[in-house]
Amino acid sequence: MSETFWVALGSIGTTLAFGGVVWQGYLTRGALRVSQLMTADAIRSRLDSQAPGVTLKLSPPPWDPLAATNMGMPCNPWPNGHTWHFPAKQDGANRLVLQQVLVLENLSDRRVQARFDGDLVGR
Repeated sequence: MSETFWVALGSIGTTLAFGGVVWQGYLTRGALRVSQLMTADAIRSRLDSQAPGVTLKLSPPPWDPLAATNMGMPCNPWPNGHTWHFPAKQDGANRLVLQQVLVLENLSDRRVQARFDGDLVGR
């Protein structure tokens, strides 16, 4: 057989081997992704099982709502006979303030961090 045949056969074999390496890399990458997701799930479940006991009690807001002053708090009652009108693009000109009592109780001996959205006024 000629030398060209063996060179062509070697080139075909090298191309197939390269394709096999690329395929193994693709499979390894998929297995790594599954492994990372399983590890994250295990960590999340372990953290959930070790979470401190916390109770949260939120009272219903008293009605009628209060109007914010131009300095924020304390709030003033709305004037009698006020028409409730809230245009979409008035940037807080008629801002309502609902006051609620929120009781967050930590039932464990560990430190607890709570996040909220809105204005907080402590008493």
